[in-house]
Amino acid sequence: MINEGRIRNYLLKAKNDLAEARLLLSAEYCDGACNRAYYTLFDCLMLLLHSTGGPLPKTHTGTHTEFRKQFILGGIFDRIYSNTITELFNLRQGGDYEIDFDISLDDAQDAVEKAAEFVRQTEEYLR
Repeated sequence: MINEGRIRNYLLKAKNDLAEARLLLSAEYCDGACNRAYYTLFDCLMLLLHSTGGPLPKTHTGTHTEFRKQFILGGIFDRIYSNTITELFNLRQGGDYEIDFDISLDDAQDAVEKAAEFVRQTEEYLR
């Protein structure tokens, strides 16, 4: 069952995550900026999957797979977003868990921009 309040809350959370990503980026905290950029995207994925009325996946990988199946293969979102999911997930994983994983300021900037674009695409879909 679709809960409109839950959709609004996912979107608000995504926008808050994006604001945090931008703050961290402005302070040149690249790992943190990529973490928040990924969660911006992830919250949008959850919102979109919730909007279908089906059950939500229990893992990040399951969420990625189900979004690709329903929204990319279904022709609703461009295939480029499949790459964006993988890229932001890998940056977050590396920045969070690998001690020798270096994220450049340019990479962090790109991640935040891609997250912002995904929020715009999500809002357009909701209209």
